[in-house]
Amino acid sequence: MKKLICIQGLILLTLAFSGCASFDRVAAEKRLASANPEIVRPTDTSLAKPFKLGILLDLETADSSGEYKRVWNWDDTEEKMVSSYADSLVKEGGVSKYFFIPEQDRPLQDLGEAMKTASETGADALLTVRGVINVSKYINPLGILDPTIIGALVLPGSNMDVTILVRLELWDMKSRKSLISIKSDSVKRDVNTTLFIRTNSANTENAVNAVKVDTLRKLLIDFKKKFAGIRFQTAPTPPHTNF
Repeated sequence: MKKLICIQGLILLTLAFSGCASFDRVAAEKRLASANPEIVRPTDTSLAKPFKLGILLDLETADSSGEYKRVWNWDDTEEKMVSSYADSLVKEGGVSKYFFIPEQDRPLQDLGEAMKTASETGADALLTVRGVINVSKYINPLGILDPTIIGALVLPGSNMDVTILVRLELWDMKSRKSLISIKSDSVKRDVNTTLFIRTNSANTENAVNAVKVDTLRKLLIDFKKKFAGIRFQTAPTPPHTNF
């Protein structure tokens, strides 16, 4: 029995110390910035309302080793949030129609390629929502008791931090200039038993979904305010024809 307890304790301790590297926010910020061309935000634009809008949602996952992969994505919930704001722009006469550019199954999508796709589809402007997310699981001081059964099952010996950094930008396709550029981040921390933190995938998914929704909501609210402040051109009114 004592031998079994020792083996169980060693397994739990191994779980507790695995994957405890912290998220490198500076590297993630640089990665997001390096994927974008130089940002120039003019107060005026030749873009006339209503215009056709392309939308790119792109999310990359930074793992514990510092590598970037495709693990978590913007899902239907976030796409519906963006669609809701785009629908309001259509209703208000700012956008004539909009469409989503498919996310590519590779490292952070090149913005030039996304602009090319948007142009080929007839977009006048491109809205990009691009982010990096990280899930870090690590022990706290109570984790020293993890090798004991009571410690592993009862005491909150581990933490899980879900961090997301997101940049939202609106690009004028003709000038290739950014009309709006805003960024936001969110962190959600869960403190629980090591066994729960390490094995409960549903808890991890819920935390990831929460930070995605919270961050995107903040960005979209800010975007709507800044959009209202842009001095767009007015499309010429078609001549009236009498029959």
